[in-house]
Amino acid sequence: MNKKNLFIFLLFICSISFDFLRDYIFQNINFQLFYLSHFIDGLARITNMTDSRIESLIGNLSISNLKFIKWGLTLFFILVYLLITILISKLIFKEKEYRLFIFTTLFFSLISLLFYVLCISTKSLTLSYSYYYISIEISHFLQSSLFVVSMLMIFKVYLLFKAAANK
Repeated sequence: MNKKNLFIFLLFICSISFDFLRDYIFQNINFQLFYLSHFIDGLARITNMTDSRIESLIGNLSISNLKFIKWGLTLFFILVYLLITILISKLIFKEKEYRLFIFTTLFFSLISLLFYVLCISTKSLTLSYSYYYISIEISHFLQSSLFVVSMLMIFKVYLLFKAAANK
């Protein structure tokens, strides 16, 4: 296996590892948020299910601080997956200079759709939960290795269609 293929393989492994890391962090922040939201008269009404390693880091934070951290981590993981996608595509499709344009266009289209759906969810009381869950799914897609694989497949199909059109 040459160095390029090994590096591509390692980037895919990193992408999958980030999926597990992201899930672990977000699940534990959600456990902490759930725990903090179940205090009545200063007493906890449920058991805290947060992992002790994460709880030692976030145990003293308020609900609003935890939500702010979740937004920051969301943006961080979205950018990580965009970077991994760009790096892998650069290694696989070296000669295709327009790949960056295609990835960033698709990326910003999905981000725009995410914010649009979030805006709709805050304006519509009757459909707010439906739109909120749609925006969450878009966000989860952007923060996963599915984004990496999908963008690479879309670009490969685009190249096949372009090659077929030129014949």
